Amino acid sequence: MDTIELSFVVAGAPKAASTSLVEALRPHPEIFLPSRKELSFFDREGCLERLSELEPHFEDAAPGQLCGEGTPWYMSSPRAARNLAQLYPELRVIFLLREPVAPAQSHYLHRVVRNAEYRSFAQALDDELSKLDTEDDGSRRNYLIPPGLYASHIKTRQSHFRPDQIKIVLFEDLIGYPGRTLRSIQEHIGVTPHDLELPAANRTQSVRAPGVGRLAAKLILTQHWGKRLAKRMTPKAFRSWTVKTVAKLNSSDQKRPSLHLGDSQVAVLREHFDPEIDELARLLERPLDSWRPG
Repeated sequence: MDTIELSFVVAGAPKAASTSLVEALRPHPEIFLPSRKELSFFDREGCLERLSELEPHFEDAAPGQLCGEGTPWYMSSPRAARNLAQLYPELRVIFLLREPVAPAQSHYLHRVVRNAEYRSFAQALDDELSKLDTEDDGSRRNYLIPPGLYASHIKTRQSHFRPDQIKIVLFEDLIGYPGRTLRSIQEHIGVTPHDLELPAANRTQSVRAPGVGRLAAKLILTQHWGKRLAKRMTPKAFRSWTVKTVAKLNSSDQKRPSLHLGDSQVAVLREHFDPEIDELARLLERPLDSWRPG
């Protein structure tokens, strides 16, 4: 195909069932989604000059199918909003939102399991608080607070897209009423509504030993003599296998989270999230009392 014409994107909060939504839409005969979820293409610097890199992901799309993509980070990335609006002025956007404290906790555990976070939750939160006033358009290191500022992101996106182009879907509605919610999403995209099933996908795994995960991440992500020696002495394939094995052995499918936030940490998160929840409730004209503690 010569050009990629995206018709819709799925974005929103991390750990708000975006993977499940993408997988639910995938069987629809009028929709094409890449086999790889989260291409994370439009929040990259200079991506508009490298559009040819998108083509392999959509080369199997059939004539007439509407192409879509799912990357949660597009909601909180100003760069992604500008790029998508510039390329696709009629784009349909779906924002999946979830009570913001739970995704922050879940996203932290997800990164620890994957050996991508060596700081404690408290340290990561403190680091973000010191940088909240600076716009960082290219890095995802600040991932606890910025993704949960829903109302601010939505109001900013409304300067790029018309209100009728943006559909806001709450996690509770998608999980609690999947049939009617999926039909409304299909109508928003502009395809014939089908009876689709919502699979359980990308569930957050718990960490058996968070300290082990953070230590592994520090060894992987920071520069030190041992890392330089390992790179010289061992093949890349072996190092990759070791990293994946450590992550697998340190993960668990138990449902109970292995991270418990202290009262002070929850208070800091709520200080930033509660005003956003109030504003979101006004935007949606819908109470969000269930997102409040207690």
